[in-house]
Amino acid sequence: MEFITKLRPYLFSTFIVALAYALKLFTPATIIHEIPFLLFFSAVVISGLAHGLGTGLYATFLSAVIAYYSFLPPFNTFHKGNWHQDFKIGLYILDCLSMAYFCGTLRKSLVTSKLLRQELEKAVEDLRQERDIRERFVAALSHDLRTPLTVARMGAEIIKHQSSDPEIIREASQRIVVNVDRADHMIRDLLDANLLAANQPLPTVCAPSDLRELVAETLANLEPMHGPRFHFEAPLVPILSEVDGTLITRLLENLCTNAVKYGAKECDIRVDLRAQGDCAVLSVHNQGQPIPLEMRDVIFNQYHRISAAGTEPKSGWGIGLSLVKGIAEAHRGSVWVESSQGHGTTFFVRLPLLS
Repeated sequence: MEFITKLRPYLFSTFIVALAYALKLFTPATIIHEIPFLLFFSAVVISGLAHGLGTGLYATFLSAVIAYYSFLPPFNTFHKGNWHQDFKIGLYILDCLSMAYFCGTLRKSLVTSKLLRQELEKAVEDLRQERDIRERFVAALSHDLRTPLTVARMGAEIIKHQSSDPEIIREASQRIVVNVDRADHMIRDLLDANLLAANQPLPTVCAPSDLRELVAETLANLEPMHGPRFHFEAPLVPILSEVDGTLITRLLENLCTNAVKYGAKECDIRVDLRAQGDCAVLSVHNQGQPIPLEMRDVIFNQYHRISAAGTEPKSGWGIGLSLVKGIAEAHRGSVWVESSQGHGTTFFVRLPLLS
């Protein structure tokens, strides 16, 4: 198939030269005498404009051979014995070579111009999409930050007007602390996302840790919010790695939150941890609609939100998975996703084991 594709321009050029030959056979001799080689010259021009310099040169060679053999006396022979005929065909070849080069260059310029226009249109479209994504991001950010700040303010108002009741003050204070921590978590995610957008690594404070304990503790903290949906499997022996515990906790929280948000509500979320060679592999699996193939290359980019096949993206900032990737890479690790119909979606994180 590739050979036929490469051969197609030369077949086209052969057809054009053959057509010129047929037209020349039926053209009155007076016209041929007045405008010699015009039809063959036109065939060279058409070939060069259609497919470039190569086919123009091919048409020059083919038409010169046919014209020299069939239309210059003595006919039907290459032995002319007349330098006038040789000179005439030489001028024709020189004219055709010049025109083939001109047409080939012109076609190359037109193709380049078309490609540049397509790239410019794509760049404009990408900028438009990025603007829309950023506008949605700012809207989501404003909405999500307003909620914990409003709750914290209400707690402060309660303390202000109910300062005589210790129990009310304790509950209001606890509500303030929880929501301020929530807002702080959002702002920390945003700051880290800006670091990643600037191609800067996330700062880490690493220490030797047993990943089993870290994962188990994180899942226990998630259960009050999402219920007992997490099923954790890990070997009995410690899996040691030098990690920043806070960052790994945020990584797992993001993956588990996405699994809850996009997974089938009636199915458990399976979290597996295992040693594989000199690395630890952490996976978070949920049943449900798969992630479309065309989205798997972009879901780790900032402001891109997951959408399962046949569904709209859920609300969110679109920075969770970019943070997951950034955290994994800050630990000299990697992250990837596998998703298919009937098997659900699994996110994998590879981290180096402690030497």
